[in-house]
Amino acid sequence: MTPTTKVETDPVPTQPKSWLELYPLELTTLKDEELPELRRVASEATLGEWKWFGNTDSKQFYLATQHAGRRFVMLFARYGMQNAQPVFQDLERHVMVKARDLVEYEVCPEAGPDAKDRRVYRRDIGRINHPDAIHMETFSPYNALRLLNKIDELQHRIKELEAPDPDPV
Repeated sequence: MTPTTKVETDPVPTQPKSWLELYPLELTTLKDEELPELRRVASEATLGEWKWFGNTDSKQFYLATQHAGRRFVMLFARYGMQNAQPVFQDLERHVMVKARDLVEYEVCPEAGPDAKDRRVYRRDIGRINHPDAIHMETFSPYNALRLLNKIDELQHRIKELEAPDPDPV
């Protein structure tokens, strides 16, 4: 039997357990001037509380709200042989629209979803131009934490203002 030699290796980096490990608190605090844009994005999204629905027997998953009846926020549709794409409800026409028909390309947003536009030389998606897709992107965990940090900041300020004056005149 030959003795084994222990080889020192670099430790495997661990994944952060939370956003707070990635971003210091001062970077995640929301600025007052950012609030109107967050309010605008939230007000344009589908109304109601969002919840996942579906059935594993029928292999169906969808995000919907029960506001004004069950209203779809997002479905998934086959895209090619092995992929799927989100499908969003057009609230004006009351039809479902595939994400590929709502994309804005990174290299030429003004081309809209027209992949045949000559200015679209690379088909990397810049955004999905639908209020619910924009809402999901905007209200990411990062921005949710920023909102909560702003609430904490304001609550702390309220406590300071409500505290009795230690040196009354």
